[in-house]
Amino acid sequence: MLLLCFIGFAQQQVITGKISADDGISLPGASIVEKGTTNGASSDLDGNFTIKLMNSNATLVFSYVGYVTLEYSTLENSTINVTMKVDAESLDEVVIISGIRASDLSAIKAKRDAATVIEAITPEDIGNFSDANVADALQRVAGVQIINASS
Repeated sequence: MLLLCFIGFAQQQVITGKISADDGISLPGASIVEKGTTNGASSDLDGNFTIKLMNSNATLVFSYVGYVTLEYSTLENSTINVTMKVDAESLDEVVIISGIRASDLSAIKAKRDAATVIEAITPEDIGNFSDANVADALQRVAGVQIINASS
């Protein structure tokens, strides 16, 4: 009898559910964290999630960029479906940064400085391709044609 009690305490509670916006659209990549711990999970492409709790009476914190953060108690719940509302105040703080590289900036500057340059390729661009040699990489530049004279 004593052994069964210890087995019961050793089991972890598993919570499943779905996270969606107030308009019904699933929220992929939403964060789910057990409050006061580093235990967490994220929702899949359909907004579904599964998390194993460290504490049976835990509070889950649900967050997603641009939405109000919510907290739900896991007491007597094995399924929690969350509907998140847009947080208009936090949307004013979101900054989207384009993925432009420093080499792209120098290539743009080179195009502006030289009147005859139409396209440019940087050493970083050449390194990113799996071409056998530099000549093959240069063929990726618009308007460049390289003819192999080997027979």
